[in-house]
Amino acid sequence: MRRKGVLSAVVALVMMFSMVSSVFAVSSTVLIPNLDYFVQHSLKNDDTVTFKYKNTSSTTQTAIFRITNVGPLDTGTDQVTGKFQGSYSLVYANGQTINLGTIGGSSLSGGLNNYLAPNASLVVTVKNANVNSQNAFKIRFDNH
Repeated sequence: MRRKGVLSAVVALVMMFSMVSSVFAVSSTVLIPNLDYFVQHSLKNDDTVTFKYKNTSSTTQTAIFRITNVGPLDTGTDQVTGKFQGSYSLVYANGQTINLGTIGGSSLSGGLNNYLAPNASLVVTVKNANVNSQNAFKIRFDNH
């Protein structure tokens, strides 16, 4: 009898902590390690995700992002058009931020053509356009 009580208490604690972590997991940051890289992601309700690519090379780079359908080989946007909103910006090494554009409707890409300085970052923030929805997407960072 005593073992059942302890086991029940452990299960209740695990469930409580797992629920608390999901309640507060409203925003997150994903670091992009290099160009020619993609991430599949999903957002639920009012979650927000920020993707950050930092130029660690010693030369200026082109860095472009594209939000597309979730399939690894799918480059279409028919399943994601109108489902997300957000913005993208250039963040210099000294912290200065320049807003470059917005994400929304069918505007799902952007970036910098040969302008991302060493140690600067392209930062993309995405959230659901409709707060009461769950949507999946793929974001790809490239140099072309």
